[in-house]
Amino acid sequence: MRIGIKVGSALLVKEGASGNEINREFLLNLCRQIAELLRFGHEVFLVTSGAVASDGDESRSKALRAAIGQPKLMELYRLFMGIFGTPVAQMLLIADEFRVNRDHIAKILEEALAAKVLPVINANDAINSEELDRLEEFADNDRLFGEVCLLVRADAVIICTEVDGLLDLDGSLIPEINDRNFERALELAQGGSKFGHGPNGMQVKLRVGHELSNAMNARVIIVNGHSENCLIRAFERLMSDPPMNFGTFFCLK
Repeated sequence: MRIGIKVGSALLVKEGASGNEINREFLLNLCRQIAELLRFGHEVFLVTSGAVASDGDESRSKALRAAIGQPKLMELYRLFMGIFGTPVAQMLLIADEFRVNRDHIAKILEEALAAKVLPVINANDAINSEELDRLEEFADNDRLFGEVCLLVRADAVIICTEVDGLLDLDGSLIPEINDRNFERALELAQGGSKFGHGPNGMQVKLRVGHELSNAMNARVIIVNGHSENCLIRAFERLMSDPPMNFGTFFCLK
């Protein structure tokens, strides 16, 4: 099965005494779970944020902060996935490339997935100021994630956030989103992470998840990335019948 995973800045970056720093403990645990999914025979790709947020010097431009943060982030992915014997392939993309180089991007991704190499994908913020402007509007790599999932036809889609899923006004988890309650879900989804780019990050995640579940019948879930074994439990939730009580699941009804 082909599994797409999205991880946002709020999970990857934490505030330290000397400024923002990458959450190494979280990243190592994430890599351990990805390695476990690969060991089960699945194909996995990862869309990661965190490059800009990992450099906390706000006197610098976001492009420079991304250029500083991206190699730090990739070095940890390389190091931690290496512990489990999996090579990583960095892919920095901009929106325009999906229009002019779509076939080439798909070819590289397919080659990596077939070779059990983990594609680690991020927006190319360091050289494209327009991309940063789009991220301000479209949220932290969520649209990019949706494009990649559509491009390689992901079967299972796991969106990791810092909350348990979509919550109602009482703070209770909404376990399922479908065509009947989607508009109401959008009304409930407001606000974003201080580390992310977008002010309406959850709304964008809902739109992306709804689009993927409808466009290609993918199994999509939003989960709390801080939950123990979040990726493994999310995948089990997507495959289980009757469903487990974990995260917010998108279904076609």
